[in-house]
Amino acid sequence: MAEKDSSPKVEAAPQPQANPPIAPVQAPQQQMTAHPAGNDGFAITSLVTGILTIVTAWLWPLSLILGILGLTFGIISYSKKKSGMALAGIICAAVGLVLMILFIVFVIVLADDVITNSPNYYY
Repeated sequence: MAEKDSSPKVEAAPQPQANPPIAPVQAPQQQMTAHPAGNDGFAITSLVTGILTIVTAWLWPLSLILGILGLTFGIISYSKKKSGMALAGIICAAVGLVLMILFIVFVIVLADDVITNSPNYYY
């Protein structure tokens, strides 16, 4: 019979493995954009002049100039790039021009009423 070796077997210590090569780390690079997304100068101008047209509807010469400018800038911007800001400028300018026309009609009707009902009016 074969004799068993009663001495414990000693295993060799594991050899450290070589570290895998490390890839060089690059700093993150920023990407620069030429134009901010969504902002158009003509659309902003159209919206501002459209709002000013509504606010100054009772000052008809100023409102007329601002309304025409707002419509012009809005149409140019909307034809280039279909943006909501350009459409809002067109709508505001149109509403302002309609308010201006209604104000002028109101003043003419009111003036006619005042003139016809005044005691110094001769038929």
